[in-house]
Amino acid sequence: MSDSSIATRPRRRGAHRWAVTSWVVLALIIAVFAGIAVGMYLVPPPEPSDAASALDATTVPVGTQRFDDSVAVNVTFQMGQERPLITQATGTVTSPINSPLTLSSGNVAFQVDARPVVALHTAIPLFRDLVVGDCGQDVKALNDELSRLGRGSLSSDVFSDQTRQAWAGLLWDFGISDWSWGLSVADVLWLPDIEVAVASWSALPGTSVSAGMMVGQVQPGLVGMDISVVTPQEMIDGNRTLTVLGVSVPLDDLSAQLPDDFLQSVEAAPKFAWTVSESGPHSTTGTWALTTPTTVFRVPPSAVFAIAGRDGCVQSGDHGIPVKLVGAGLGATLVIPDVPTTIDEVSIGPGVTLTEC
Repeated sequence: MSDSSIATRPRRRGAHRWAVTSWVVLALIIAVFAGIAVGMYLVPPPEPSDAASALDATTVPVGTQRFDDSVAVNVTFQMGQERPLITQATGTVTSPINSPLTLSSGNVAFQVDARPVVALHTAIPLFRDLVVGDCGQDVKALNDELSRLGRGSLSSDVFSDQTRQAWAGLLWDFGISDWSWGLSVADVLWLPDIEVAVASWSALPGTSVSAGMMVGQVQPGLVGMDISVVTPQEMIDGNRTLTVLGVSVPLDDLSAQLPDDFLQSVEAAPKFAWTVSESGPHSTTGTWALTTPTTVFRVPPSAVFAIAGRDGCVQSGDHGIPVKLVGAGLGATLVIPDVPTTIDEVSIGPGVTLTEC
């Protein structure tokens, strides 16, 4: 046998012993970890002291919050009729090509035979030519509007020399100089409001117009709203505020007539035009909430018993307190005592010993 064969035998026996030892160590490690796992499964961890005390609690403190009892309402807009714009001028329209989107009192509406026609709002339409000495309600309306436009302080129902000068000054600003005798209704396009949105316009350049002809129509305005609560429910007593399209008004009765300034503000809201441009009912939603929020108590749902509708009871000490359930939030029930009182804590779980209040 060669020397090389003899030299390799001890190394083979050593490698075998090392392999056996490694498997033994690995088996011991696995056994240890398996024992730990079984122990953890069979022996549950100790319950934290605070969790244990929470499970054994029979009373909890009561919190408070401000509550506006806001409810959603359906709102359907009541729109008026489209109103015609009637010219008293006769001739050929020589205005620029663009049709007006809005018309404002005291500005040029369009031109006929190169002569500006002034848009003018008065309390009643101007139906006749006027000269110095004329009087009547139409003159009073003209004086009032000229005063509003800053053309003087005119308040009578007489077409005075001051009225003539005020009207002449307005025409002069638009390049009309033959104004000395008085007012011609051909120079006026009467507007039903100080500013109107134009729904349609036919006085296009090159067309012919004549006195009494309709040259456009005013978009229908907002005249009212039909309002109803989305989900009828019992609500907290108190003064309330209605909010529609970001505009608010004090309103305790949803069937009451709405103030004109509120309707005008809603009509001016950015989303109003988009709402009424849709086909079908012109409707949206709003809110109806307490003007001054009230204070409510926050209790666990399990603290409320003897529930009938929105009525219920909570127990504080040995006393049962009748409450009204008004809402919920963040795991709590919001209640208001039927009779004003202070509630510092309520009973829960085995601490509730009453069945009614």
